[in-house]
Amino acid sequence: MASKLRLTRIYEGSRIILPEHREAFLRDQKEQERKGKPVLDEQEMQLIEELILESHQECRSVKMTVFNPFDDEIMRGVVTSIDKPNR
Repeated sequence: MASKLRLTRIYEGSRIILPEHREAFLRDQKEQERKGKPVLDEQEMQLIEELILESHQECRSVKMTVFNPFDDEIMRGVVTSIDKPNR
């Protein structure tokens, strides 16, 4: 049994990873970290729309957390235009 352990360690220490396999592995790891898009109820959507409209009308600065599948982004600024058809 001791010889099997020693052989296993030698084998594991001599593994070679091809660059293509490494890239695929890292890509798969990144995909597993992906978050799903949050579902907002109607009341939350209404509140966000009101804040955007208020920022646009009164040139007031607004701070928002914008969804990103990997890391949410915090954006700060004044709303200069609103695309009403696409909300």
